[in-house]
Amino acid sequence: MSFLFQARVDTLNEKVSELVSKNERLIEERNAMLERRNENLRQTSEQTHDVLSKIQQQKTTLETDFTAVSSELSTAQRHLTVLRQSERELKENLEKTEKQLVEAREELEGSKTAHAVTEERSKKLEKALRDERAARKV
Repeated sequence: MSFLFQARVDTLNEKVSELVSKNERLIEERNAMLERRNENLRQTSEQTHDVLSKIQQQKTTLETDFTAVSSELSTAQRHLTVLRQSERELKENLEKTEKQLVEAREELEGSKTAHAVTEERSKKLEKALRDERAARKV
């Protein structure tokens, strides 16, 4: 019985030893897997941090560009307002000048007509004067 008992103890010891070895191997594999996972997480975290830093730099650049463009737009809008005001003033001046030109043309036509009438009258008077002088000589 002692032999059987000893054989059984030996068999159980071998099984326990195998289970302990298997457990150690599984623990080592799990630890290795956890280390790989932790390393992957660390790398991912670093990459995410780098990407986030780049995005923040781009955001800062875009905000600076946006501010500059907004300022340029504001300046352009003010300039456009000034140009529109100038355009209105020039149109008003053009309209006034066109009216003055029409009035001056009308006045010129009236003056030409008056001059023609005066000249015609002057010629008639000169002819009448010549006729009268000629009649006195005779």
